[in-house]
Amino acid sequence: MISKRYQNEKSAYHANIKELPWPEREYLEYNKSIFTYISDSHGCTGVCSFCSDAQSGKYYTTREPEDIFSEIKTVHSRTGSRNFFFTGGSFEDPGKKGKKKIHELCKLIEQSSLKLSFGCYIKADSFKENKEDLGLLALMRVVGFYNIFAGIESGNDYDLKLFKKRATLKDNQ
Repeated sequence: MISKRYQNEKSAYHANIKELPWPEREYLEYNKSIFTYISDSHGCTGVCSFCSDAQSGKYYTTREPEDIFSEIKTVHSRTGSRNFFFTGGSFEDPGKKGKKKIHELCKLIEQSSLKLSFGCYIKADSFKENKEDLGLLALMRVVGFYNIFAGIESGNDYDLKLFKKRATLKDNQ
């Protein structure tokens, strides 16, 4: 329990990412970077004990696939950047709706014929060994998702409980 002495009435600012402008990336025209970072969401649906998003509440917004793809195309055409990394929470959030977002984004990328590379974070418990999920992962690979980091924070039940993870040992395996 946190002492009342350290609490205040202020709460964290929660931006609706759909209402924010794209960031300026003029620097990429002069300073080439390995990755161009794309914010696809704000907040998180998890409650992990080590994460600041979890501490600020369950506010979560995500961008539409068309908007994300438009930003990617614009950055690519202006700067020549070919490597993009999604910096929102977990890329597949929130659940089925998030996977639909990924599928639609992948189809837009596929139809464009752009040769790009992508990276993202996913939760270990989000993808299962079923036809739908394996098909989505295969589609992601086809369009250039080469760096997918699965959040596997522990290999034992005690730590998973301590970290307030939804994933189980089986999910992590």
